[in-house]
Amino acid sequence: MATVTPIRPGQLIARLSALLLDNAVLATIAVVGLTLLITAADLVSSDAEAMILSSVASAVGQYLLLRNTLGRIGLLAEHPNRAIGSFILASILIGIGLVLGAIALVIPALILALRWTPALPLVLGTERLNATEALEEAMRRTKGQALAILPAFLLTFIPNVASFVLIVTEVAGETASPLTYGAINLLGNIGLVASIYLSVAVYQETLDPDSDVRAVFA
Repeated sequence: MATVTPIRPGQLIARLSALLLDNAVLATIAVVGLTLLITAADLVSSDAEAMILSSVASAVGQYLLLRNTLGRIGLLAEHPNRAIGSFILASILIGIGLVLGAIALVIPALILALRWTPALPLVLGTERLNATEALEEAMRRTKGQALAILPAFLLTFIPNVASFVLIVTEVAGETASPLTYGAINLLGNIGLVASIYLSVAVYQETLDPDSDVRAVFA
């Protein structure tokens, strides 16, 4: 079985920061574009339609951003478009797993979120695994390393917490303005984009150093 390099929290945060800085322009475009699109959907569509449009836009944004990032660091699979089906299925399975984990208790959902962090890059990366293989491989690579991932995860989750606070205090009270909807979506999309780069950072940190020396130089 391939070895996995232990994750160091400080090194993971440094790699995440480097990815965000190196891809700052594209990340900003993604955040702004998704925010404008989803906010417009919130204002002119029904709740159900807005949710569907938001989910589709987020999935497309995740795919394009992840594909571009892996390509820039030389870890993108050949013919990545052939992995779109697996990417969608993996995203759905992760979503279902997190929802079920949250229903059971918050802690199981958090553990799954940490352990599955590199799953989507494993679908579009050089391994090009299918959905279930990616989830299994992500669990293998992060075994015993959830706590090492946690600090970086919490940093990327801060915008989501702020977005949730706005939802509870403004939208629930039916006092939300278009500006509030925009702020909620902006914070949520910052968290989404940050989580994509975190997934790549964890993916890089857990590459097998014996079989892929690019992990050292990326």
